[in-house]
Order: sequence, then structure tokens, then C-alpha cells
Amino acid sequence: METYSKAMDDVAGLDIAATTAPESTDTLILTAAVGLHMHSQLLLKLLALAQASHAIRRYEHGA
Repeated sequence: METYSKAMDDVAGLDIAATTAPESTDTLILTAAVGLHMHSQLLLKLLALAQASHAIRRYEHGA
């Protein structure tokens, strides 16, 4: 779980750093909330693709 936590922390840090300095805490929170919504689906799909890729590589020579 530590690896997943580190990966998500990196994504969150990039998201927040990519925004311009917000005028208020509310703007920063809104940016984080929108990012969470957008990235949750993307990251789930990327995880599914990565798992499929690992499974193919693991079992391609055993078939």
C-alpha cells in the first residue's frame, strides 16, 4: 500500500503545483475536488490496463 500511497501523493502534488497560486483556500479546494473526480476514473482505467499487461506478460509463455 505504501507504493500506491506514494503514487497518489505524486499525482496530487503535480495537480496542485500545476494550478496557479489560488486567490483563496476555496479555489484550492475546488481544484483538488475537480482533480479527484477527473483522475479517479482515469487512474482506475490505467490500473486496469497495467494489470492486464502484467497478466499477459506473466502468462504469455505458459499458454
